[in-house]
Amino acid sequence: MIRGEHNDYWAGVLEEFFHTEIPITAHMGVEVVHYDRHNLELAAPLAPNENDKGTGFGGSLSSLLTLAGWGLLHLNAAERDIDCDIMIHKGKIEYLKPVLEDFTARCGLPEEGGLAEFFNRLQHRGHAKIDLRSEILAGNGCAAFFDGRYVAMLRKEQ
Repeated sequence: MIRGEHNDYWAGVLEEFFHTEIPITAHMGVEVVHYDRHNLELAAPLAPNENDKGTGFGGSLSSLLTLAGWGLLHLNAAERDIDCDIMIHKGKIEYLKPVLEDFTARCGLPEEGGLAEFFNRLQHRGHAKIDLRSEILAGNGCAAFFDGRYVAMLRKEQ
């Protein structure tokens, strides 16, 4: 059951989780700037994520893209009280242009039915997979995108 519209609350929960459980996100300056069950947007400053050319480091961009999809699924599972492990299974990134300023990563759900099917399969089979697209937005548009397959597995009761 979904608990209600507590988007700011859930965004804060995710940001705290990132910074405590994945400490590099704090060093990267990752912030959760928007969550509404269907979309998650993360932001990061360029300075700690800069490469030797003064542009966004590919590893930082890749991390933020992966975290956007993972975080969106993590929060949707938490709101439904589903105790599961979510992992990236595979993905492909295309870098379209250099990132020259602070940037955001945005991930949206492909369709409402897809998420319902994902969680239904997870609860009935104990595992499920879903494909998500995340984008790095900087300047006047998309600087990179990531097509990733995420898998979830119910945690076994102890």
